[in-house]
Parts: sequence; C-alpha cells; structure tokens
Amino acid sequence: MAPNDNNPNTILSGVASSSGIALGRAFHVDRNVIQVPHHRLAPGTTEHELERLESAFVLSRHQLHEARIKLTGGDHLQILDTHIAFLEDPQLERNIRAQVTAKMINAEWAVNEVINEVASVFDRSEDSYLRERRRDFEQISQRLLANLMGLHQDGIEHINEPVILVAHDLSPADMAHINREFILGILTDIGGQTSHTSILARALEIPAVVGLESITREVKTGDLLILDGFAGRVMLNPSLELIDEYDTRRRYHLQVETELRLTRDLPTVTADGATIQLSANIELPSEIVALRTNGLNRVGLFRSEFIFLIGTQTPDEEAQYHAYREVVEGLGPNGVTTIRTLDLGGDKLHHEASALHETNPAMGLRAIRLCLARRDLFRTQLRAILRTSAHGKVRIMFPMISGIEELREAKAELESMRRNLREENIPFDETCEVGIMIEVPSAALIADLLAREVNFFSIGTNDLIQYMLAIDRSNEHVNYLFTPAHPAILRAICSIIDAGHHAGISVAMCGEMAGDPDYVMFLVGLGIDELSMTPHNSLRIKRLLSRFTMEEARQVAQHALTLQTSSEVSDYVITYVRTHYPEEFWVPDWCEDGPCLTRDPEREPMI
Repeated sequence: MAPNDNNPNTILSGVASSSGIALGRAFHVDRNVIQVPHHRLAPGTTEHELERLESAFVLSRHQLHEARIKLTGGDHLQILDTHIAFLEDPQLERNIRAQVTAKMINAEWAVNEVINEVASVFDRSEDSYLRERRRDFEQISQRLLANLMGLHQDGIEHINEPVILVAHDLSPADMAHINREFILGILTDIGGQTSHTSILARALEIPAVVGLESITREVKTGDLLILDGFAGRVMLNPSLELIDEYDTRRRYHLQVETELRLTRDLPTVTADGATIQLSANIELPSEIVALRTNGLNRVGLFRSEFIFLIGTQTPDEEAQYHAYREVVEGLGPNGVTTIRTLDLGGDKLHHEASALHETNPAMGLRAIRLCLARRDLFRTQLRAILRTSAHGKVRIMFPMISGIEELREAKAELESMRRNLREENIPFDETCEVGIMIEVPSAALIADLLAREVNFFSIGTNDLIQYMLAIDRSNEHVNYLFTPAHPAILRAICSIIDAGHHAGISVAMCGEMAGDPDYVMFLVGLGIDELSMTPHNSLRIKRLLSRFTMEEARQVAQHALTLQTSSEVSDYVITYVRTHYPEEFWVPDWCEDGPCLTRDPEREPMI
C-alpha cells in the first residue's frame, strides 16, 4: 500500500467510542451508498421481478449465516443475529413483494421504499441507542440491493497485514470478518457511542473513533494514521516526532490497562470496607462478555427494547423469554439481572399499523403508560420475564412511574401473570423483586410513598435532569444547562435515597451520572447502594472507590448540598476529587524525560 503524504499532520475530530491508541496504515473499506434504480415494470414481468427478489433474500441470508459461522465460540452473535432475524422474517419479504405487485415497480425500488419506511420511525427518538438502530435497516437494505444488482462488496476478510480500517460505516457482518491480529483500529464517518460498530469495537478491545463525517474523503488506502481513541482524534500523515510520542503513549496505556485489570476480581469496597455494588447497563445479550471482562456479574439495567426492534413483528413470549434467559444464564449462578420493562413510545412500535405520531413523544404515550394502554404487550413481556426468573436471580423494573395509581396497576398485572403461570404449572421465582425507575419529578417528590410499594429504586438521572430542569439535552441551544450539578438535582437524589433507606429498600442509580468518576464520591456520600454503568467504566470506578472512606465521602456530599449554584457544586466536587485522587484522572502522556501520566482537567476522564 503506497502512502499518500499530502496534508501532513492533519487532525480530524470525532466521537471517542473505544479507548486506545493505534498507529498504522489505512485500509479503505468501500461501502458507498448504492444508487437505487427506479422504473416501472412492463406487463408480464412481475413474476420475474419477484423471483429476483426471492433470490436476493436467499443470498443475503446465506451471506450472513456464513459470517455468523466465523463468530462461532464468540460472544458477539446477537448483533449479527439481529440482521438475520430481519431477513428471515416473512413479513418483511411479503411487504416488499406487495409493493412490487401493487405498484408495478422494480424490486430495488420496493426494497428501498419498505425499509426506509420502517427505519424512519427511529429518527424521532431522543434515545441515541434507538436512533443508531436505524443503521440496522439501512445495512440490510444495502445488502439486498447489492445482491439484486450483482454488486460485489468485500475486502475485510482478505486483510493479512496490520491496518486501521476506514469506512463510512461497518455492518455486523463486516465486524464478523475482523481478525483482531490485523485490525489495529476503526474509523468511520458516522456512528455514536451506542452504534453497533462502537459496541463491538469495545467488546473486541479495538481502538475506534466514529462520527468523523469526512474520514473516507480525507484518507486513502496506505495513508499513515494515528488514532487516539481517548480524545476522539485522528492524525493524518503525522511527523516522526508525533509517531514516536504516540507510540510511547500506546505502550504506556497498555501497561496501565494491564495493571488496572489486576483489580477485576477484588471486592468493590471503599477504603474503610463499605461495599458499593457495581453493575452494568446493557442493551444486548452479547454484551455479557464485557461484564465478565470487567469482573461484573450484575446487570443494573437491561434495556429490553432491543428485542422489539430486531424484527418487523412484535416479539412473542417465547422470543422474549429466550432473549432474557440468554442474559441471565450468561451471568452465571451468582448473577443478578434487572430487566426494565418496555420503554418505547407508541411511535416506535413499527410493527403496528396503528403506530402513534405524537408531537412530543418524550411526554406522551411511552414506557409504563404504553404498557398500561397496551395490556396485551405488557402481559406477554411480564410472563416472559417471570419465566426467566426460574433460571437465575431476576428483578423487574418499571420505567417512568409518575404516581401510586399506575404503579399499583402495573403490579396488579404482574400478580395476574403470576397466577396464570401457577395455574399452568410453569416455574418462576415467587420472590422475584419489583422496583421502579425514579426519573420524573412527581416520583422524586413522592418517593417516600412509592418506597412502600416496591423492593428497590433505581434513579434514572438522564431523564430526571431533563424533566426537572425542563431542558432538551439534544437541543444545542440549551444543552449547556444540562448538568447533574444543579442543586435541585442533588437535593432530589438525596431525598430519593433517604426515602428508600427509610423504607428499608436499596437505591441504585443507572443514569450516566453513575459512571462519572467526578460524582462517585458525592453519590457514595449520600448513601447510594449501587451504581450501574457502561461495563468498561467499572474498573476505574472500582479503583476510585477503594481510595476514599465513607466518612470523607459524607463530608463532601454534605458540603455540596449547601452550595447554591451549579458552577459552585461542580467546582467543588470535581476539584476536590481530582485534587485528592489525581491519579484516577491521569492519561498516558509524553514528558520531557519520557513516558509519564498527565492530569488534564479539560479532557474527559479516560474511562
């Protein structure tokens, strides 16, 4: 591969989606968007067009099954299975065939119309994970179109030398062909922290930067690159001095990570021995491998929505049961899995012809409201979760509870499903705990009343902050106001924890604040029992916990509660922890005398 030495030391910025540093030559993966032909069918040619469509489905399924074989023995099959599930769903093919027949249009046009219609429902979601799922449909569409048009897209499976992949995006099938020995890093134009590329890159421990927008235009195969997966930066054709510096950083990072992994099996306790439970937020069963890698055996938030998004039909009880069981059994006999019931809006149920279109879905028919409006969906899911509890410790968590009435309605439906299972002699755990997410202001204000009705709380700070401060964090004009340091948020969290403990129940946190090392000491000082986070954050949080005592944390929390503004709170809390425990915020760097660790308060913690 011949290098392209134009524009030396060019720096591009994107989303740091998988930590690490990589140095190497670029390998450009050609995955250009296919231009879809549109034409009307001549009379008498419909049957031939339908045969072309069927052949494309058969070939596409075969290709994905072949890619799946390459992952035998791995733990990342669920993402690839998502695409297989779509292609094996007879309703999808029927819908496309219907378009061909009714409109007399070519198969490529019909594929584009149907899949774009299904995919578009995710665009309105405020949840970044759901928005990323649109890419699943687009990738399926591209595969079908390529096979209809006889286009050949390959390259990754033939790589036999160390390279950094550069692509517009990578599909799960692309990721299945990755040989960890040769793939040093991944760079893409699009994607975010919750895209499949990011999830798999983290699981495979491959440094990655996504959302670079123009990386495929800027980089050619053979270009020399430095990938900084901590800062989300890419340096094109770097100088020898920069290469030397980053190679030192890379080697030092590997040393730091090796030392950090030595803490994996140690207990999660403060310096004076107080236990704080650490658990993980996950979306896919395949993420269980990340828990094991980081020494976790608890899922504090299993977002059950994924199974409602992997097909063109609403999943039945058996499909849900098998998906949940995969997670529970994957954690082992001592694991704990907290399954959140469906947290989607009516506008996201793309399987339903009557899907709602609301002007403000964040405050509309979503989460527990949707479940109580669609009792058939709710009962099916509750039965599946209860059946799963026969295979390991399972907890059920209701989202977006705003009052006692809807909580009691939800619990009544759960009890009804328990009775049904008893009558059918189907085993389940009679002691399965029930909890709720505290994420709306009304629930925070009556936490003392709600605590009498459940076995545990989990504070969802992402929505709680949004609703309490009336801030849309996706709105660039006001998202600077979105902060956990607001005194109202601190007081709300404090009162929720106090209410839970007064009632004798545990209180967890599963929002982003739980995995932020700047706020861990404050939360522990308030008495939080469990912190649930992205799995790869847990080892650094565990080590930070071991540095301070409960008494020190209480003093920090109590002082923070006396402050009057967000800036005062953040200045105090963040400055305190970074001053007293600076090593937890150091990053691999280059100093005058060689490799060192540098604390950069302007950079996000390396977690």
